Amino acid sequence: MNEQFEQTLWDATAPPGVAWPSLQGAQDCEIAIIGAGVAGLSLALHLADRGLRPVVLEADAEAAGGAGRSAGVVAPQLVRHTPESVAKALGAAAADKLLRLVAEGAAYSFSVIGDRKIDCGASQAGFLAPARGAAGATKVADIARGWAPIRSDLQVIQGADVESLTGCTGYAAAILDPTGGSLNPLAYLRLLAREAVAAGAGLFTGSRIRAVERQGGRWLLRSAAGQLTADRVVACANHGNLALHPKLAQTVLTMPVTQVATVPFSDEERRAILPGGQAMTDMEPDVLSLRFDPGARLVTAYPIGRHGHRAPSLTRLVNARLSAAVPGLTPKALDYAWTGLVVINPSLLPRLVALDDNFFALQACNGRGLALNTVIGRELAAWLAGQRQAGWALVPEAARPISGYVVAQYLPLLLMKLALLRQNGVGRWRPSNG
Repeated sequence: MNEQFEQTLWDATAPPGVAWPSLQGAQDCEIAIIGAGVAGLSLALHLADRGLRPVVLEADAEAAGGAGRSAGVVAPQLVRHTPESVAKALGAAAADKLLRLVAEGAAYSFSVIGDRKIDCGASQAGFLAPARGAAGATKVADIARGWAPIRSDLQVIQGADVESLTGCTGYAAAILDPTGGSLNPLAYLRLLAREAVAAGAGLFTGSRIRAVERQGGRWLLRSAAGQLTADRVVACANHGNLALHPKLAQTVLTMPVTQVATVPFSDEERRAILPGGQAMTDMEPDVLSLRFDPGARLVTAYPIGRHGHRAPSLTRLVNARLSAAVPGLTPKALDYAWTGLVVINPSLLPRLVALDDNFFALQACNGRGLALNTVIGRELAAWLAGQRQAGWALVPEAARPISGYVVAQYLPLLLMKLALLRQNGVGRWRPSNG
């Protein structure tokens, strides 16, 4: 087993964090936020900026969940959706509100970072979403056309230009979103935590919530060593939300994703792959994602399953995939490997779930949480402060258990592996007409 892969790249390269206290004794606040990921910390920051008194409770340390173990791609696009499909799912008015949030997410996230890009390992060089074959080119055109009423900055790249921008063969067309990019997600979350506390929010780590109970007209949250009373509760713990309320059981799917960072590339090698510095996640069923960190390490993912970072075959599998995508690429050793968890709504759209009076759960951003959750935190804060009653994109809805969950829970990883197997079998990177 690759036991040396126990530290993420982000752990190794982020500036040191703050040793936040744990919840002790009895505390009181206006809004309790469970989970110190992007959504929870962005919500806390924007609530505090509005003069409210939020407190964030985190079971481990900030960024211990999915965001801190992600690839750090800032992608202001939805997964598996076009603007038309969002309108079909939500209706035109609600879709317009959500799509405007998606469109703004990356630019807003980088504006929060401001002049601290070096500390956050951040690069706003753009985000590429390529696709293969005639069907892929059609999808790219449909996406660009659907976004046209909302934004005019998206570019459609075709043919040989896609290979020039990505370094990868086999893609027919791509969307280039100039507002996207990449960052060190752990450094970004530590920045959000410091900013939220400086604005007046409370933050307690190492404080796993064991119970959320009604107490009169308020809510009582209990940890091992303390309790917090709040007027309202927002659960932003993603997969951790499921243990907080019985209505959330079997409402989302999860997929483990192993991320790796290679040893640094030479300057010549670096110029051959994503020479413009963009981050890339393609639209194929087996999803290839590529980006470089500031140290010239290539960061990519492989769908190998739980604890995949310890698999003896990981280096071989990653290099086989990379060499098929990038002609002439020399095999690379891995500097870091780690496994994270993507939480997925069946709709592949974010949801705000109403669990009880003044008890909400923000549920899953489907692998697009860095940009989208930042701006959702801002808008959710405005809604909770009473300033978005008519304009908030995520109208609270009831929890919906997934039909056939016993089988469905295994489908995301299984479908990803089958897609990868199929592409390997047919020659993923050969030009295709369909």
